[in-house]
Amino acid sequence: DIDDEYYIVMELCEGALTKYLPDSKEGFTIYEIKVVMKQLNTILHELRSREIIHDDMKLENILIKFKNNSKEFDVKLADYGKSKLLSTKKENEWGIKPITNETLIKELEKNDLYVIGVDLYRMYFNEKNVNIPLDDMQKKLNDISDKELKNLVEQLLVKDYNIRIDWSGYFNHSFFDLDV
Repeated sequence: DIDDEYYIVMELCEGALTKYLPDSKEGFTIYEIKVVMKQLNTILHELRSREIIHDDMKLENILIKFKNNSKEFDVKLADYGKSKLLSTKKENEWGIKPITNETLIKELEKNDLYVIGVDLYRMYFNEKNVNIPLDDMQKKLNDISDKELKNLVEQLLVKDYNIRIDWSGYFNHSFFDLDV
């Protein structure tokens, strides 16, 4: 019976964002970072509206899909295997196990934000390493030339999730104000 079968339909993408990190010492330009992040934020808004955290956000899971053999591209977020539903509902349509502990929810909600800070750092500094000690990143933040990006990354790369920027502050940060 066809109702008992599951199918996975996937879109073919050109590769992970890490494939497009420049070969030079410099990372992406501020413009390129904004293009990627504005598209990623659309995805993150949708996840937030459904009370889903990705919990494995990294450049390796941000995919690029070029449009019609041009330099224009769409950003896709992959690998939802660690995703969590932040809800008291016992069941959901996505097959994601719900997390109901309020303290854990607050921490998990802000974990994706921390990793976004790491991703921004990696894009700007052309860093291939995923596991960068927080102290090492914080020491280099003054080298970020764009004051809005620097401010955003400083607010994301905070060890204590209680004082880390929240989702509203992130989505409304002035780094995203300028059109790209």
